[in-house]
This record gives sequence, structure tokens and C-alpha cells, in this order.
Amino acid sequence: MSLFWYFLIMSRRKIDWDAIKTEYVTGDMGQNALIKKYKIDQKLVAKHSKQDGWVKARKEYREKVQAKAQEKSANKRANELAGLLDSSYRMRDIIQNAVNDPVQFNRYLVTKGRKGGEFETVEEVYDKVDTKAIREMTQALKAVEGLIRSLNNIPTEAEMQRLQLERERFEMEKEKWEREKAEQSSAHEVRVVFDTDDLEGWTE
Repeated sequence: MSLFWYFLIMSRRKIDWDAIKTEYVTGDMGQNALIKKYKIDQKLVAKHSKQDGWVKARKEYREKVQAKAQEKSANKRANELAGLLDSSYRMRDIIQNAVNDPVQFNRYLVTKGRKGGEFETVEEVYDKVDTKAIREMTQALKAVEGLIRSLNNIPTEAEMQRLQLERERFEMEKEKWEREKAEQSSAHEVRVVFDTDDLEGWTE
């Protein structure tokens, strides 16, 4: 087939440009790939692409898709953090309730033998305080409080002290700079001293 008949047939063929544009905008294929796929003239594709703003539409579409993906990811992360924070609060309440129990650290699990060679584990209260349980409870409470602070972006005491020191250092540097600036301004001041009281002919 000659080029004449080829282009004649191509010119009379009905092409769904809206579908091709949609495929270009929402897909990953470039214009050259679409030209090969649909066997259409490159100049026609370039013409429709320019008239209908294919490149701009593709960019805007991808930006919207990316924004939705980021929003979805952020919402998922927010829900995860909210669940973790809720669990941390509940864990802290459990620890605090245990600490408020006056005999919490006097309870011991004791295994006793029974007739027939059987054993049973029972809870007994003694005067002796379980120091190991106190240490473990203290560490657990400290870990939970640290997690809650981290999730709420609450600075620790050490971080607050560091921020205060940095703030004070900044104020000192600011005062030093202002003082040096004033001294430099004074050093460049020009003073004119007259040896006579006759100032006729002089003006400010």
C-alpha cells in the first residue's frame, strides 16, 4: 500500500480521541507507545495533545492520585497512632490502679502441695514487700509515660531544660550583637570642635 492510500485511510478512520486521551492521562504509556498501539499518525497525536492539554491533564491527574494516596496513608497512620495512644492510656490506668492498691506489692503467688501429689498455685499476702515487683512496675510506668509523651509531642524535663538554655544563650548573643552594633555606631560618629566662639558663616 502506498503512503497516499495509507494516509487517506487513516484520515477517514474514526478515532476515539477522548478514549486515547484518557488512556494517556490515567496510564503509564507515552504518546509514542499509543501511536504504535493504535497505528495513528504522530502529527495527529501531537495536534490533539496540544489542543486538549494532554500533558497538563496527566500531570494534574497524577498529583491528585498522589495527594489521595498521601491522605490515605496519613489517615491510616493517624488511626494507628490514636489506637496506640489509647492503649498507652489504658495501660497507664492499669498500672496506677495497681499502685494504688495498698497490698499490691505484698501479694505473692505460692505453689502448695496437696494430697495425692497435686499442686495448686494460690495468692498469699505477706508483710514483706516485693521489691522486684516495685522495680518492674516503676519501669513499666516510666516506659508508658515516655510513649505517651512521644505520641503527644510533649518534651521531657531534660528537653525543656535544654530548650531553656538555648533560649538564654540566644538572648545573650542578641544582647552582645546589639551592644557591638551600638559601639560601632559610636566609633563612626564624627564630632567637630571649634576653638572659637565666633561661628559666623557656619551652618548646621
